[in-house]
Amino acid sequence: MILEDRVGPVSEVAPYIKTAYKRVEESTGVKFGEAYLADLLGEGKTIMNSWYLCVAVTVFKSFDKQNQVAFASALQKAVYFNGMAPEDTEGIAKLAGSFGLDPKAFKESMDSEEMKYATKQEFQFAQDLSATGFPTLVIKVGEEYFLMARGYVSYEVLSERLEKAMQPATK
Repeated sequence: MILEDRVGPVSEVAPYIKTAYKRVEESTGVKFGEAYLADLLGEGKTIMNSWYLCVAVTVFKSFDKQNQVAFASALQKAVYFNGMAPEDTEGIAKLAGSFGLDPKAFKESMDSEEMKYATKQEFQFAQDLSATGFPTLVIKVGEEYFLMARGYVSYEVLSERLEKAMQPATK
């Protein structure tokens, strides 16, 4: 996550991305798109800022909790494959429109103080759960939270952890 004082051109705030993406591809099998690599990383001038993407997920959840993971996935594809700039709020709103939401109302919600505050509250909640890195996966079972992954883990490892978390606690 690149927020607040870390926001800036990729060449200044996150030069490691220019090489780190290769390790992500090798470990996950997921490929970054040419548009991302050429347009966003090419000259290193793209402003890296996770704020608008985070607000977008908060807003989306306020409209449609059922499809929030699909929307977050679509956001990642839009940026890391199709090369959409992370600060492109019009593009983000258009993407929300592809999920049946009104792009204009979505963008207005992204600009609202209520959704900005809700996003900051989500950051605090994540920090309280020790979700300090990206990606981190935490699930809630009943009233208890379980850390499933901090960083990339294979499907097999994640599946084992999920199965264990879902088992009733023994007395």
